[in-house]
Amino acid sequence: MTTANGEESSRKISKDALPRSTKPERKHLFVAAIDFGTTFTGYAFSTNILLDDPINCSIYQTEGLRSEKGPTCVLLNPDETFSAFGYDAGIKYVAMCQNDDKEKYYFFQRFKMSLYKNKKLSRETKIKDLNGKELLAIDVFSKVIKHLSEELYKQLKKSMTGVSSDDVLWVITIPAIWSDAAKQFMREAANKAEIDDEDLKLILEPEAASLFCNMQKLNKIVKLDGTVAMEQFPVGLRYIVADLGGGTADLAVHEVLEDHNLREIARSDGTAYGGILVDKAFQEFISDFF
Repeated sequence: MTTANGEESSRKISKDALPRSTKPERKHLFVAAIDFGTTFTGYAFSTNILLDDPINCSIYQTEGLRSEKGPTCVLLNPDETFSAFGYDAGIKYVAMCQNDDKEKYYFFQRFKMSLYKNKKLSRETKIKDLNGKELLAIDVFSKVIKHLSEELYKQLKKSMTGVSSDDVLWVITIPAIWSDAAKQFMREAANKAEIDDEDLKLILEPEAASLFCNMQKLNKIVKLDGTVAMEQFPVGLRYIVADLGGGTADLAVHEVLEDHNLREIARSDGTAYGGILVDKAFQEFISDFF
């Protein structure tokens, strides 16, 4: 099978072949991942031996709802310092609107796709909050990453002492359609949030999902004859991973090899056809209707 550009793709993918830093690697005790989504964001962590330890996920709560991800929105104080993230940020902002205090603060939501839409992305790129006030995009992204990392360290330190930043390998997932500039931007935002390159890897979102599914001991597999089985992915299985997110729709096509690694049949790709387009169309319909 060829890629969209007509090029044959046969890249081998394994958990040991994820994107690596060019600097000497540290030995980490934990692996932490941040899924920085357009609409929802969360983190998870485990020991560096994934199959021998459960995955611990972030928990976000609001009235009547408990989920592993929170809305991708952040509230910053008038002095541009961090105030709140997720449901807490939304609740605080609504209260400020009622008290006419919203002009003093910065409220950003669904700002991830600014990295895709901006064709001249740089450290000086600015994004607008809900009221049109501008801040450097790298500052907004780094403040969110910093908050998530601090929350994770709080969880780790509840069960053990002496955990340092050198003990954690951070993985940040990115859309398959991200440009090299956007990838570099995310890396520098993480660096600004005090995550060193030696402790950081970036991985494409559909490839992360595919690796996770392939490592599971049991998966629900519907076969061609209509029967359903609970088993590990068999050798030779070819499958498509469709990561349908809020901002992008990303696809990966893989084959399971005998060593239970994966072969890339077609290069991971996607487009900006996320769920927020449905929201936008509905809002336009309501606006036109009334």
